[in-house]
Amino acid sequence: MTTTTRVTTRTVISCAATVLLASVLLATVLLARTAAAQDGPAPARVTDGIRLPAQSLSSTDDASATLLNPANLAFLPGPELRFTLMQPGEASTVPTRGYAVDLAVPLWVFATGLRVDFMIPPDGAAFPFVVAKEGRRYNWVRWGTSVRLGEFASIGTTLAWSNAKTEQLHDLFSVSTGLTLRPIRHLSASAVIRDWNTPENSAGTRTEPSVDLATSIRPFWGQQLLELGIEGSYRS
Repeated sequence: MTTTTRVTTRTVISCAATVLLASVLLATVLLARTAAAQDGPAPARVTDGIRLPAQSLSSTDDASATLLNPANLAFLPGPELRFTLMQPGEASTVPTRGYAVDLAVPLWVFATGLRVDFMIPPDGAAFPFVVAKEGRRYNWVRWGTSVRLGEFASIGTTLAWSNAKTEQLHDLFSVSTGLTLRPIRHLSASAVIRDWNTPENSAGTRTEPSVDLATSIRPFWGQQLLELGIEGSYRS
């Protein structure tokens, strides 16, 4: 009696996706526990943009994915134009104040997005966002592309350029790459390697690479009725 086991490409991909998903989930939990043990939130990166607190790296499938996680651009249901505003007071120490405009378009298994962040740091932020006790305006122009591998995975990259009158915030170029895994519609996990080219300008402003991880669960048929999530970030 001979038993034949057939291993298909889909089976191999599913197994690989499951292993990667488990790794991302474990790493996310570890990073989140490490962040919780530290005093205060992670410091802002010069390359950060306008982000709403409720937006998830792993489940946000709108035009803002150009900033959050370029891999998710490929999961957009259709073209989208989006405006985002963040307006904390002048005493805030968080520099990511301002507004952003996004335009993203899915093209079959591909997608692309264009985003401009108009940054207006409050006077309470730290250097280099504030010079001589005054917040310095600067802009980021971002272009993201993504490709979807079926319905269970996608990968994408965002290129970003800064522009400012203040030399510390001017002429920075950043590259970030994201990966999203969705083996089932109830579960999504993402990893984003930010600033992996180590952006630096002539004024000496430098941003070290960092890694953001996130996992989200939608227990009710994969719908947005309820979403549970966890995120972690590793900074050099």
